[in-house]
Amino acid sequence: MTARTLYLVRHGALAGDAALRFVGATDLPLGAEGEAQALRLAELLAGVEIGAAFCSDLERSRRTAELIVADRGLAVEPRRALRELAMGAWEGRLRSEVAAECPEDYRARGADLARHRVAGGESLEDCRRRVVAEIRRIFRTVSGDVLVVGHASVNRTLLCHALGLPLRRMFRIGQEPGCLNLLRGSPEGWRVDLTNFAPLSARRQTDALRPVSLDDRISRDRAECTKPRSSPD
Repeated sequence: MTARTLYLVRHGALAGDAALRFVGATDLPLGAEGEAQALRLAELLAGVEIGAAFCSDLERSRRTAELIVADRGLAVEPRRALRELAMGAWEGRLRSEVAAECPEDYRARGADLARHRVAGGESLEDCRRRVVAEIRRIFRTVSGDVLVVGHASVNRTLLCHALGLPLRRMFRIGQEPGCLNLLRGSPEGWRVDLTNFAPLSARRQTDALRPVSLDDRISRDRAECTKPRSSPD
């Protein structure tokens, strides 16, 4: 079987204090920084062939994908199964507020990340199952290499699946807004070549606009970019 590439992206940054909240499946737009991150990814990926592009049905994912493929004449296909982890009663609330007002439930989630469900939400295991199944469907129905713009928990659960890691270890995998992950192979067996590559993050502001090929940038920064970094859901 010919190896294929999955270009797995996290949507760009949101405006305001979204990073301090459990955003979950709440439909929020990209902020100005997020749009810039998506445009930088479009530049970074300009030299690679992408056969199909998919996103979740949430605006921040759709807009990121559209900006990345805008010059390719490629339609972006939204899939509900790729949307962010549903956080139920915690949706939109500040993390500090939830920790203070729901301490037992907050601790319970930390103690069992994979199986804990917030009231009205879903577990990370629920999320993993639907995301892995959707990626399999996508790769069965299209040819060539594929772009998928997901979310922090969506991407982490898929990467845990590909790497054989338990979900309780998922926060060892950084997923900054606007980051790129590279998976090669097939849904039956992925090799993860790159994680959390964020070409327009704060630590790269000095050279973010310098033209550079994807292969050159990945070769230079592979070791650094595979280091785990924390990132909100």
